[in-house]
Amino acid sequence: MAVLEKRLEVIAIEPTDGVSLDGSELVTALCRPEKVLPTQFLYDARGRGLYQRLITLPEYYMPRTAKAVLSRHVGNVPPITGPVEIIELGADDIATTRQLLDAYRKPGRAQHYVPVVTDRDWALGNGPLLLRQYPDLAIHGLSGDGGTAAGALPPRAADARLVVCLDNALGMLTVDACGAFLKAVRRTLQPGDWFLVGVDLETEPEIIEAAYNDSEGLTAELNLNALHHINSHYGGQIDVGKFSHRAYYDADNHQVEMSLRSEEWQIARIPGLGFEFEMLENSTIVTELSRKFTMSLIESDFTAAGFAYRSAWADVKELYALFLFRAE
Repeated sequence: MAVLEKRLEVIAIEPTDGVSLDGSELVTALCRPEKVLPTQFLYDARGRGLYQRLITLPEYYMPRTAKAVLSRHVGNVPPITGPVEIIELGADDIATTRQLLDAYRKPGRAQHYVPVVTDRDWALGNGPLLLRQYPDLAIHGLSGDGGTAAGALPPRAADARLVVCLDNALGMLTVDACGAFLKAVRRTLQPGDWFLVGVDLETEPEIIEAAYNDSEGLTAELNLNALHHINSHYGGQIDVGKFSHRAYYDADNHQVEMSLRSEEWQIARIPGLGFEFEMLENSTIVTELSRKFTMSLIESDFTAAGFAYRSAWADVKELYALFLFRAE
């Protein structure tokens, strides 16, 4: 174990539960004219369980397609980039991590892996498993969000770095936030470093909307779970039954908007924070935005941040794609 510990380091760079402990982030979000909840509120233990059920449904195609594209095409990346230090943003799936490490693995050649995770316990639990499987591997983990971690990366351990951001994580950011994030990452890289990104592609609106309005109502349950989470975490008294799930595809802005709609005028109270807020009938609280990309959109975002397109791989239905960019 002592030998493994020398090859594993995890540094917390901010609170790791994704929700500010004092509730200030929540109060600020609910005080805005257009209320927007941080997506983290969907995913407490109950929310994560709902999500695991959701991804088994045929209409919720995104995670399944993303895994298939990575499995089929990850081997195409190393011949282009050469040896790299892997920096995985949102490293929450050990199977994905193993695919990345296997693609770059060479007997006797040291591997350096920097996972950026929201849960420090995940890294500490899975780190030793990876070290046992990969004897030439060293892990320097960071616990925090990708934007914050971009400024806290360890000194480079290889000539080139590969930043990896999969499962449409980039699509969860607004256009402005995405641009700022990519520029922050680019500032940490040198010319010749790489960025592998996986994103959902734009397709027929009915296919997209079916995924977010699934036949078993699991997306609706997950969405409403944000209010249950607030009630349990902050001593709220929000009447969840007075809200309903709403999700639609905004083709003009290339994004899904998921929200909670108030079915009547109401005052929602959170005594644990000494806070209450008004909801008019049919007013909404946005809980998730998910952008869907075209080739021109993703290339435009990366070009503006200082990257150049190198290659791309997609499934036959063009629902999800991996794009490889090079830092200029």
